[in-house]
Amino acid sequence: MNEIMAFERRMGGRWTGVTFHTETPSDTRMSDRPMHFCDAVASSRTGHLTLTPDYVDCPGARLCFGWQNGDGSAYLEKMVQWTGFTPGGAKSLISDTPKIKKDKISAVTIGNYDSPDILVSYL
Repeated sequence: MNEIMAFERRMGGRWTGVTFHTETPSDTRMSDRPMHFCDAVASSRTGHLTLTPDYVDCPGARLCFGWQNGDGSAYLEKMVQWTGFTPGGAKSLISDTPKIKKDKISAVTIGNYDSPDILVSYL
């Protein structure tokens, strides 16, 4: 936690630790409802929160975590509708989106300050 606080002092803003799990931890506060990843980041300000694939209602997060079902065409359609991108532009953006290259992720804990894998913040 001291390292994260030092990072916040140096960089500014509020940063939240994120840990990726290959097995769902049993000693964590699980989400009680499906939510977008950004909502989970905001909720983590009051304590850590763990999401599993059934509790992530965010196509972008599902794509990045390897939890997307199907070929991605539903996400492509939503992106075109939400952003006004052309289908080709949206497809290119989706294919260029970073994806976790780790063993299959079964859960993500947001708000973890004990050796998180990454830190995220709203910009």
